[in-house]
Formats: sequence, structure tokens, C-alpha cells
Amino acid sequence: YDVRNTLIDEAYQAHPPKPFIDGEPVYEEHPFCWKPEDGYSNALDVRRDAYWSVFAGAAGHTYGHHTVWQFTGGNRPRVSHPRGDWVSALDSEAAWQMRHLRTLMETRKWWTAQPATDVITSNVGRTTDRLRALKATDGSWLMVYSPDGRPFDVNLSVLASASARLSWFDPRTGETTPAGTASGETTFTPPQRGTDWVLIADRM
Repeated sequence: YDVRNTLIDEAYQAHPPKPFIDGEPVYEEHPFCWKPEDGYSNALDVRRDAYWSVFAGAAGHTYGHHTVWQFTGGNRPRVSHPRGDWVSALDSEAAWQMRHLRTLMETRKWWTAQPATDVITSNVGRTTDRLRALKATDGSWLMVYSPDGRPFDVNLSVLASASARLSWFDPRTGETTPAGTASGETTFTPPQRGTDWVLIADRM
């Protein structure tokens, strides 16, 4: 996970700058390191890669499913232990959840977004707990992606107002819940541990 995030950061910082996309992130239902005994990737694994990429400045994101890419079913050869059949896999959890990321970005002027990990004043993490942040260049909003629901600290003074209107976005459902207001450096605790959330802060 740390290597993937490093590659994303290097792509964003390259000169001359060019749009980039992680063309082959973790596929849903892929055996970890091609070893089914180690388990299979799930929807949270897939969402993490998607939000990490977009919040790091990627131009978009690709989604894949280990059973779908090889059209598993019938007498077709099975590559690297797929489970189930490709038709059923079209309704997999993360496949439907990818639209929520697009919807979230389209609620703001996404073209003004830039990576902003520096607004996070607590430990950003290195592996599956890594936090990512985006902010608008005009200071109108910022977002922080928390992949595991742990508390984190954010400096809201980067917004172009004395205080911010807050909300929590659920990447699983696409629902947004108001969370009051705050200002300055603030500690935030996502609504639930063990899964991912997006903090949204809008200037008032």
C-alpha cells in the first residue's frame, strides 16, 4: 500500500504535469498476492484504492473484478482462483459503490481540487490506515478520506472563512450526514470504526 501511494504521489509531482490514472488497482475478489489461502480483496480494499488515487490528484479511477475480467463461467479456463461467475459478479458491492465517488466529486468544483495532506496535523498513516486530503484552490472546501474510521486532526484554517460547515460522507452508500460546524485545528472522529468515511468541510 505504501508503494502504491508513493507512485501516485510521484505521478502527480512529475514535470511536465500530465493527467494520470491508476490503470490497474486492486481488483475486487482477487486473491491477495495470488494466494487464495491469504484471503480475497473486498469492497473496502477497492474503495481505498479509488479514494486514495482521486484524493492524490488522479484524473479518475478504474475498477476491475477478478471474476469479470476473465468472464469466469461455463467451461472457460479459470485464472488465479476466481470465485463464482462473471454475470453474478456484475452486481458486486464495490462495482456499485464507485459511482458514489464520482457523485461526491461532482458536488463541488472538482477541477479546483488539489492534494492537501498538509491540512492533516495528526499521523497520516502508511498502509491501509493512510489518510488523504483534498482542498479547493480558492479555499471554499476541503475533504479528508479516512480508510479505517480512526480519529484524526485537521487544520481548518486553510479555508477562506473563520469557521466551516461539516458533514460526513459514507462511501458505501453515498449518503451525506450534517455534522455541525468547527474552526481551527480540530479532532474528528468518524461515525464508525473499521470502515471508511470522508469528512467534508465547507466555508461558511
